[in-house]
Amino acid sequence: MNRALRILAIVLAGGGVVNAAPAPDPAFEARVREAIVMAVESRIGQPGAAIDALTITATPIDGAVEATPAPGARTDRPSLYSLTVTTPRGPRRVGSAMATVSVVAHVVRAKGALTRGAELTPGDVETWHGPIGSATLKRLPRPAEVEGATAARAVGAGGILTADVLSVPPSVRSGQQVTLRVTVDGIVAHGLAIATENGRLGAVVRVVNPDSKRTIVGRVVGRGEVEVIHGS
Repeated sequence: MNRALRILAIVLAGGGVVNAAPAPDPAFEARVREAIVMAVESRIGQPGAAIDALTITATPIDGAVEATPAPGARTDRPSLYSLTVTTPRGPRRVGSAMATVSVVAHVVRAKGALTRGAELTPGDVETWHGPIGSATLKRLPRPAEVEGATAARAVGAGGILTADVLSVPPSVRSGQQVTLRVTVDGIVAHGLAIATENGRLGAVVRVVNPDSKRTIVGRVVGRGEVEVIHGS
């Protein structure tokens, strides 16, 4: 019997000493949970994330925790998140966590079956609040974005239209003339500008005033519509 087998025999017989795993740090675990939830919600663009299962492999230290999902991370299935803690000397990678995160959110779903490549109209979809199931961590399409989007694959009636399912065109395209909206002291004014980059609903883009050639920063608030961010 070689040495490894002898050690195994001793342990199985109760004569060996097995070191116990270190006890979890409840405060650190709470910070990791919060960081993972924030990471998921910031990527899907809505609240409603909850952790169903969590395994942490990291060194607990003081400081704010940031969780970064691995490429390919999804909801409703175990996914890897790297953990970084902000310390007085700067960010420090402390380990990782495997988490299963479920999401209940406001979504758009198909009223009836959709074929692959179908271009959607408002009549093809309905809004719904419920679990989104397994989806990549990308912003959930909004109802205003669905018109003109294309089904990337066949979808059954009631199927949730996530970023995996839809090919959503940008609400603003580079080179497009857009309506510029400015609100000052409750008064709304409109003008025209030229977008210099693509942007989906909610994205921050740069536009150029065709007369002054001044570059302005605004947020996409509708199809072909940009609201000026004050101070830009």
